[in-house]
Amino acid sequence: MPVLQIAPHAESIAALLSTLNRALHLSSSDQTALHLAALLHDVGKRPLPQALLDKAGPLTPAERQLLKQHPEWALHGVQDSLKLPAPVRSAIAAHHERWDGRGYPRGLQGEEIPLLARIISVCDVYDALPSARPYKPAWSQTDTLAALRRGRGLAFDPVVLDAFLDLR
Repeated sequence: MPVLQIAPHAESIAALLSTLNRALHLSSSDQTALHLAALLHDVGKRPLPQALLDKAGPLTPAERQLLKQHPEWALHGVQDSLKLPAPVRSAIAAHHERWDGRGYPRGLQGEEIPLLARIISVCDVYDALPSARPYKPAWSQTDTLAALRRGRGLAFDPVVLDAFLDLR
């Protein structure tokens, strides 16, 4: 059986969660679920062509649609091979939903989005923006925090974002 390799990005997100867990007063079981979901949230990218993940320019509409399937692929991949609790599965499936309902894959909004997914979303963006990617340069810490603030109430749950920013 192949060993699941966890990307450094997922490990970084999981590491960000320890103090945020306490600030949001998560239960021990939610903390464990959140940690697992953070580690597994992007495993649905494994079936995507590497050329798509490394593409330097903008994605075509078809490529964007393919990429938007990764949360559901992650859910199905872990659901079929691991017996994970429902909070882990729902966080994995919803980590790209947006507070304002313009996210994917289901267009959930506000508190329809599982809390653990809302937490991962903030940490995901915080870790991704300062990282250089083939399609974008690394953002400064100042620009990253400004982008998060601009997303308050749009992309991000205001309570989760405020707790995260208070820790910075």
